[in-house]
Amino acid sequence: MVEQGDVLKVEGINFPVVVVSNNRTNTSNQVIVCPIMQTTDKYTLIVPIDNDRCVISDKIKQLDLDQRSYSVKSNIGFTKVMQVVDQVQAMLDYL
Repeated sequence: MVEQGDVLKVEGINFPVVVVSNNRTNTSNQVIVCPIMQTTDKYTLIVPIDNDRCVISDKIKQLDLDQRSYSVKSNIGFTKVMQVVDQVQAMLDYL
């Protein structure tokens, strides 16, 4: 099972994604993810994770990990995950 904050490489997706769904939801292997991209001014809702990469919070997607090969590469940590989740929640509540 993947955990919230895990950075995944998923078959058929050309960039890493971070799991933002909670661990209880993740037990079903139906996970909600956001992409990790190179830092750019093109996106508005981002959470920087290092000097040149950021999570794009307004590009959420649900993935069925039972249908795709994947590997866990790292974890972005609780603080960064909560920043992403807060941005996603704000987008759903107010936009």
